[in-house]
Amino acid sequence: MTAGIGTQETGEVATTRAINISGRWVWLLLGLGIPAVAVIGASAASPVIMVAYLSSAVVLAGSALGIATGRLSRARTMQAIMLVLLVLYSAGVVDLHTAEYSVEEAAFRGFRSLAILSAIGSLVLGPRGGLIVGSVVAVQSAVSVAVLGGPLTGTDAVPIGMVEMAVFMVSMLAVHRVMSSRMEVLEQSAEEASESAELAFRDDLTGLPNRRQLTVHLSASAARAREGGVADAVVMFDLDHFKKINDTLGHDVGDEVLRRTAAIASAAIREGDMVGRWGGEEFVALLDGADAEEASTIAERCRQALASVPGRARVTASFGITTMSVDDTVTDALRRADLALYQAKQGGRDRVVVYRARDEAYPGDRRHPKSPPEPAPVLEPQPLLDDPHSSPVEPEDGPRRDWPGAAKPR
Repeated sequence: MTAGIGTQETGEVATTRAINISGRWVWLLLGLGIPAVAVIGASAASPVIMVAYLSSAVVLAGSALGIATGRLSRARTMQAIMLVLLVLYSAGVVDLHTAEYSVEEAAFRGFRSLAILSAIGSLVLGPRGGLIVGSVVAVQSAVSVAVLGGPLTGTDAVPIGMVEMAVFMVSMLAVHRVMSSRMEVLEQSAEEASESAELAFRDDLTGLPNRRQLTVHLSASAARAREGGVADAVVMFDLDHFKKINDTLGHDVGDEVLRRTAAIASAAIREGDMVGRWGGEEFVALLDGADAEEASTIAERCRQALASVPGRARVTASFGITTMSVDDTVTDALRRADLALYQAKQGGRDRVVVYRARDEAYPGDRRHPKSPPEPAPVLEPQPLLDDPHSSPVEPEDGPRRDWPGAAKPR
């Protein structure tokens, strides 16, 4: 559940995204292919076939060594296997001139190779690569039939002529091209849908999960707690006096502070945890299976890292912590975390506060079961702004009372 920034697709992945094959299958292909190709090459009577197959065995062995040492990716290995298949087919075409093949046998081999190699090329190299492979095979097959003396059109003795063969292969390539175009459209649509989904669940400024994605994970966490699973911790933290940074240094500096906060918070959490931007300068972290003590340690690490950044844009944060309980809803957990955050603000800011409920020992007190529970926080009524005998209170100092969808305090 870590909140990382989405990575861009590399050129290698883009050219081989049509294939999704595990390392186990790659090793199976290499394990069966290397000895088979080597045995065929060693026992071949034709010098052309012998050289082609033994060379291909060396290429496959080098690919196996490269993937074993981490210098060659699975995608590059599959491209090498595709190259080997083309070399072996080309060697077979050359061998047609020295072997006693009929025109019908040459044409059949051409049709079969066109269907098989173009399909494999589409899987390994993508639609355009498959079309190129199919075109090369078609040209080689046509040349082979012509060299063997195939007639221009079919006769009683030779039913397959050059015209029939050319029409059939062009038809196959046209069908292949249509299918390739449809695959490209589908791939583009899938990429656009994936990007749209990513944008819908990511905060544009920080790259962290946004409120929508956090709510999904918080709901799943509450459901696990209701089913008796390990409870997660919820941490809500808010940058102190952030409005002053925007007012005095400008919104560009404020945006940079938010991005820096996102990076520090992402580095502070553990693998499997999630931190996202809840809104404005407020963030929420969901700590997988953490109790109050573990959550406090993580929050304190994040607090110290934020406070240690020097400069005019130095900022501190206040943290409120709670853990999911059996009968919790997302609103319940967020309300308790918000109350703890309110206590941190009231206590002077730049601190971590754990919510403690009335009449129950908090999970963080398991080491001291006999210690009496602390009373629940008492929220004093806020003075009205139109009361002439009262002084206004900064909105930052009060808890939000309308979860979910509360407005961000300043």
